[in-house]
Amino acid sequence: MPNLESSQVHRTNTPYSQDKYAFLHFLQVDLRRIGIAVSMKWNRNQLGFMLRPVALKTGRIVKLMRDERDRRLHAEREFLTRALSNGITEQFAIGSSLDFDSINPKIEFCTSGEELETFRFCRLLQSVPAPRLLYRQIAALVRDEGQPGTPLIGAFGLSSTVYSLTCRDQFLGWNTSTRARHRGLRSCMQLSFCIAVPPYSFLRAGKMIAGLAASDSVAAEFFRKYRPDSLKTIVTTSANGLHSPIFNRIMVRPGGLYRRIGETMGYSTLAFSRDTLLAARALVIKRDGSCPDNRAIRTLKRALNICDIPRDKIVRLGIRKGVYLTVPYLHNTGEGGRSVPAWPGEIDVVRYWKERVLSKAMLRPDIVEKASQFRAADFVTTFLDEIR
Repeated sequence: MPNLESSQVHRTNTPYSQDKYAFLHFLQVDLRRIGIAVSMKWNRNQLGFMLRPVALKTGRIVKLMRDERDRRLHAEREFLTRALSNGITEQFAIGSSLDFDSINPKIEFCTSGEELETFRFCRLLQSVPAPRLLYRQIAALVRDEGQPGTPLIGAFGLSSTVYSLTCRDQFLGWNTSTRARHRGLRSCMQLSFCIAVPPYSFLRAGKMIAGLAASDSVAAEFFRKYRPDSLKTIVTTSANGLHSPIFNRIMVRPGGLYRRIGETMGYSTLAFSRDTLLAARALVIKRDGSCPDNRAIRTLKRALNICDIPRDKIVRLGIRKGVYLTVPYLHNTGEGGRSVPAWPGEIDVVRYWKERVLSKAMLRPDIVEKASQFRAADFVTTFLDEIR
């Protein structure tokens, strides 16, 4: 998070172009909206940009995240209204009818249009805006086969990981050579999205879904889609800070399934409007001839470089987040003492959750009451109020 004195001023002059003007104009609007003093001057030859950074407190950044979620909900209002009117919440369990002893989670990989729409709906429920899945991707729902109608427990999504992440690259030895990085990236996925929906969210099912995202079923699906590459690493970040209760102590193996290996530097595009990001992309294409990477953060950084604006002062407006990583453990095959990498079994993750997490939740009368009283109709009413 930036901690810059108000007296620190950055002034830059850059040759005028229409694309630079459009980008800097929208950038100026966004920065003023979040409380950073900027000014812009121009003529037919030069563009001048003055930036006076200020320290943004965590509370302000959290508000930016909430505002971004509201913007995304309103941008998706047509889809959400249609999904709700088509009865998508009929896929949610009725709390009063939930048989806790019969809960039987099962992964359902999204292939049909209906499954992908359900996944999209779940992605928009997350309190911290979840990015779209990019490049290689696995979208999955988790359903309860132990209840009538196999209601929805939650969803998770994996996509291609970011090209550069310091703590990950150091931990895996990818910082030794470009070849090592390229080879590693082909077998690494980012857990970009993980959510449990009510009433299962009250039962701490998010921990189970995080475990299922790193199970043998997901590794098999990855190999089916992207062979001959096999899944060797999954990386994820904590949504709200350095520590994440969802990823901590998933004890399906000694030491836990996920390990916190470091933290991000707080880079984020949440403060920037769609207009700014589109103008950044247009500028990069104009200067470089192409913009092959559609990750917004990299495009924004490149546009700032083109305009000679210190990018770290602009894009480091997020909360520092813990980086978690998991790899398959070595399993002894018993054949000549050979050990082969293996991901936890789907059934083992579910058993752990039932015995170690769900059982404790069931001892809490307040939790059981929340789950039992959940009604999809109330959920729909609340959600409709959010998108109006």
